[in-house]
Amino acid sequence: EAVRDTDTLDTFVDSSWYFARFCDTTAPEPVNRAAVDYWLPVDQYIGGIEHAILHLLYARFFVRAMKQAGYVKLDEPFAGLDPISLNVIANLIRRLNDALGVTSVVVTYDVTESLKVVDYVYFINDGVIAAEGPAADMLLTDDPFVRQFVDAKPDGPIAFQYPHLPFERELGLTPRGS
Repeated sequence: EAVRDTDTLDTFVDSSWYFARFCDTTAPEPVNRAAVDYWLPVDQYIGGIEHAILHLLYARFFVRAMKQAGYVKLDEPFAGLDPISLNVIANLIRRLNDALGVTSVVVTYDVTESLKVVDYVYFINDGVIAAEGPAADMLLTDDPFVRQFVDAKPDGPIAFQYPHLPFERELGLTPRGS
């Protein structure tokens, strides 16, 4: 007599799409597209090394499948990683490239971390290549656009300040002494 085993998947697989479900746990479908569009990607993913790496692997697989099925429109489930996991993943990419003699394309906003693992880098601004070259050269360049990203400077060719009202007014605060 056969016995059904319901525990066939690793728990990392089982929990690698929950971030999309939690956007609206009352939805009759697996995910609510409007809620997913509003809440995702997750701003910051924090977890232990094994946890983060396996979840990233499986979550990316699930996001790809959910995108093909029309449940989500995003490509990447997590916008940011904790610095330890990010460093481990970057080093794994570098080691795999070296061991297998392959090239990886890394698309990221984390210039500092990416320059540790890439051989060649492209900086893209408004859909146009703004700078390119070997990573070592980009670390030494005087180009103000590149320097702003390499040094994480708020001031430079790319404006950091967004137009806004004075903070006191935005927050509804009354200045002291008024």
